[in-house]
Amino acid sequence: MKVLYKELSDGIVAAAMEVHQHLGHGFLEAVYGKALAYELEICGVAFEKEVLLPVNYKGKSIGKYKADFVVDQKIILELKAISHLTSAHVAQTQHYLLATGLHLAVLFNFGSPSLEHVRVRSKGLGWGSDPLLTSYRLQTLRSAFRKLVWRDRTLFAPPPVPAPRSFALSVSSTG
Repeated sequence: MKVLYKELSDGIVAAAMEVHQHLGHGFLEAVYGKALAYELEICGVAFEKEVLLPVNYKGKSIGKYKADFVVDQKIILELKAISHLTSAHVAQTQHYLLATGLHLAVLFNFGSPSLEHVRVRSKGLGWGSDPLLTSYRLQTLRSAFRKLVWRDRTLFAPPPVPAPRSFALSVSSTG
């Protein structure tokens, strides 16, 4: 699969890796955000921090979402500082893309011993005005979500717990 905005997103990931290498894990998200902003400035990457983006529903603006970063008006950066990413974090980022009309986001987790990052694409599933096309897109989105949940269930599920053993007590009579 072709990586969208490959050179730019690779540079962003490299900047985040530099931040994680110097700070390690254990700080709050805000600390990593400030460090990443400084690293992106050093690299000469155009970005905006804490950007309010409109959220649209069926062509109507219904609110705003505050993105951690928007790079070059193309890529949303979502930062976390938690023990590990889950499929819920990826799904949340996917919704940000759908609601804002942008096509790529990079989700970072600075809270684990190794930097976690996931590139999330919108896959062109916007909300159109054609009801048949919108219905098709909804079905496609539901199908993709089911596949994501099914796939991630095996990745993030805790190991199975063995069933308790039952012991049969045999009593013998000797006479």
